[in-house]
Amino acid sequence: MIFPLLQSNDAAGAAGAGIGLLFFLVYFAVLAVFVVSFWRISVKMGDPGWMGIVPILNIYRIFQRSRPDQAVLFTILSIVPCVSFVMIFFLASDLGKLFGKTFIHGLIHPLIGFGSAHYQGPPPPQLGA
Repeated sequence: MIFPLLQSNDAAGAAGAGIGLLFFLVYFAVLAVFVVSFWRISVKMGDPGWMGIVPILNIYRIFQRSRPDQAVLFTILSIVPCVSFVMIFFLASDLGKLFGKTFIHGLIHPLIGFGSAHYQGPPPPQLGA
């Protein structure tokens, strides 16, 4: 019995591997840009840079400045699966306001991290307080 759909083609396999490698490299390039931009945003806000790349801590520090009374609640809501999509917009809006920019600047983090935006929010809260 002949299985025509199960035939292998070396050229197709090499092309698939090349496309996979290309997507892998693009993914890590975008990831590196966002990691560096979060680091720079954290430094601009007066925190150590490493705080910008710790997943939940960076969200908490943004909400701690923009909504001090609701920071814990908004941080917890931002990790709840379906609610997190709504919380992204609150986070982007608050981040934009902290730097005197618009919602779009907060949504596209590299615009704030690599741009000329200066932190205009309240002074950074003390660590451990």
